[in-house]
Amino acid sequence: MMPADTKRHRLLIEQLLSQARESRLISENTQLPRPVRLRALGFAEGLEHSARKLQLMLEEFGREADVSA
Repeated sequence: MMPADTKRHRLLIEQLLSQARESRLISENTQLPRPVRLRALGFAEGLEHSARKLQLMLEEFGREADVSA
């Protein structure tokens, strides 16, 4: 993997977390119906999970690259 790919992955992580924050804000809006808020919360949690998983994969890749170098 090239450094540009790592930058792209980090940008993706930032975008996932940004979307998760927006979804959490929607889930806290008491003016919206409960099903909408629950869906937004579930979406936020899924995005956060994906971001964490990608971050862990990048860290693992970094460790493997350090060992093989």
